[in-house]
Amino acid sequence: MKHFLLRSVLSVGMLIFLSGCGGKVIDWTMSHFDQGDPVKECAVCVKPYIQTVRIYDQFTLTGAFTAMWLANTVRTEYAKLYAFMHGKNHAEEKAFLRRQLAENEHFIVFYVLSADEMKLGEPDSPWSLFLKVRGEMYLPIEVKMIDLDQEYEQLFNGEFNKFQTAYRVKFNAKNDDGTNIVAVHSPLVLEFRSLCKKFEMCFPVASCDPCEMPWTNQDFNPLL
Repeated sequence: MKHFLLRSVLSVGMLIFLSGCGGKVIDWTMSHFDQGDPVKECAVCVKPYIQTVRIYDQFTLTGAFTAMWLANTVRTEYAKLYAFMHGKNHAEEKAFLRRQLAENEHFIVFYVLSADEMKLGEPDSPWSLFLKVRGEMYLPIEVKMIDLDQEYEQLFNGEFNKFQTAYRVKFNAKNDDGTNIVAVHSPLVLEFRSLCKKFEMCFPVASCDPCEMPWTNQDFNPLL
């Protein structure tokens, strides 16, 4: 009993000591261990294209999803991150971006993060996904499990973790008559349905201008 009390007192004392000198420990660590040169955070203009929803049945979690629409703005920021990470010059970055934006002429693509136990795209999946624009419903042409590129992990800004599975959910960008599904001022709605629940994620169509990020190779300066 005495040993237990002694250990308890010592533990509390250490916590009090560390809480009082936490700043000094951090300062000492940073001065003795090379922390590298930090880069600025990811562009904030991708945030409107990321939606997170958690659905409960009373206290039981039945759905936990984060979705990112790969709009032109998002693909532009991805291209900048990719060019920075892989040392691409400005011409190579522009060519890579053109290929990224060309895909949006043919497809509407979402990256969806789902809890590992909530599988998507399988016959027995508990949730199905649909695209809804101006009241019209569209079925996906692909729901595929993927390995998420590290640049997109960065753009998800902490939403992705090791307990999630990433999926690519792809829709045709045009109707059968060749008209674009995406229309200005008509948001894209990604609808999730189970046998007992449904919910929607709404994404703006009017995109903001791509952010001026410090690591574009045209004016290379990634450091703070």
